[in-house]
Amino acid sequence: MIEFSGKITGECRKYRQKIESCVGFFVSLIISVCILIPIIFACIYIDWIFILVIIPLIIFVILATLVPLMNSGKDILPIRVSIGEDNVIESESAIFHDFVALKKVKKVIDMGQWYQIVLIFPNKSARFVCQKDLLVKGTLKDFENIFKNKIVRRFK
Repeated sequence: MIEFSGKITGECRKYRQKIESCVGFFVSLIISVCILIPIIFACIYIDWIFILVIIPLIIFVILATLVPLMNSGKDILPIRVSIGEDNVIESESAIFHDFVALKKVKKVIDMGQWYQIVLIFPNKSARFVCQKDLLVKGTLKDFENIFKNKIVRRFK
């Protein structure tokens, strides 16, 4: 059994918050553009006053970008990630508990101080993050042996 346990800190936390912020921006931007198209038609064919709806759309995009940065990471980062003898990876925090079979792992990205476990679609989840200095059971060598053909090194 391999287990990473504790509060994720430092570069890993900043990186995950940055990624979540980018995802929030692009998703909110796509939604806003979909809403903006009928608003433009309403401005042209009905009345120009519909242009006021653009203001809440801009606020929506800004808030969707800022919320992950203001959040301390408790919603997106695990407190414990473990790989059991039953070939299941578990990731949990106070508000989520995800688990997936080892065969669903697409690759493991070695970011230097932490690993990001990437899953095969449709099991995509950013909650499988393992900070190396939080290892409490097993060794990094054991961890890398489990994923020996799937590790991609990406040092900054």
